[in-house]
Amino acid sequence: MRMHKLLSSYSDNELAFLFDVLTKSLEQSHEELMKLRSTHK
Repeated sequence: MRMHKLLSSYSDNELAFLFDVLTKSLEQSHEELMKLRSTHK
């Protein structure tokens, strides 16, 4: 319920932007984690 209240305050364009930023950030974090794991084997 709290998340819905927070997200409902954003426009569709703002939500699309946030989704894009979060998705790309997670992808980059995952890539960096995989690099770190491969160098520590």
